[in-house]
Amino acid sequence: MTKQQKKLAAVLCCAAGVGVLLCAAVHFWLSGQRSYELHLPDFGDLKGVALTQRGGGEVKLVDAYAEDVLFILKGNGRTTKTESVQDAPVNVADWIQVDMSFQKGGTSTLFVYHRPGKDGEYFIEQPYNGIYEISGDEYNSIWRYASESQA
Repeated sequence: MTKQQKKLAAVLCCAAGVGVLLCAAVHFWLSGQRSYELHLPDFGDLKGVALTQRGGGEVKLVDAYAEDVLFILKGNGRTTKTESVQDAPVNVADWIQVDMSFQKGGTSTLFVYHRPGKDGEYFIEQPYNGIYEISGDEYNSIWRYASESQA
């Protein structure tokens, strides 16, 4: 092997090493993005659901109504890469607070809201967990429950 061929082989080895390191760095960066999952109780653990519109009264739901809201919220197993870092949504004019009370005590709170002009428009936000997209139909179904006093 000539001196020139050795230099070329060394340069190619260094380039290959840099390529491998670059691929590894991209892989670790992509796999490092955390994925969040919406945490909701099983219906059997649920005592009831209270819906409160911003500036409005509270509507308490039990039995089939509470189960229906829980079913709407669960959707098809919601996941996201958008983290929630607040107690409640910010820069949102209208939201519905959903308080789930449990048979064994305690509650869990999340918010459902409409925010026009974003990539999606309708969201569920579980404080300190994630922000999940929902459909307009799902949002409207929960809004109807929050607007009625049937339970």
